[in-house]
Amino acid sequence: METPKATRPVPPADAQVLTVAEMCSTFRISKNRVFSEMKAGRLLAKRVGSRVLISREDANAWWKDLPDRRIAA
Repeated sequence: METPKATRPVPPADAQVLTVAEMCSTFRISKNRVFSEMKAGRLLAKRVGSRVLISREDANAWWKDLPDRRIAA
């Protein structure tokens, strides 16, 4: 019998903050990438107790600041 695969959390569209797991799921990036972006100062986050939370506004600003890449056809 197969064990069910773990599902990634998907935040509701109106969520004001994202957890690290939700950030990973939303932007399809790894947890290591999220923490390296925070360490580099490109992604802002807040620690609330043991949780790391990222405002949706900061997450979207991080996304917009990423360089655009053109893929040759």
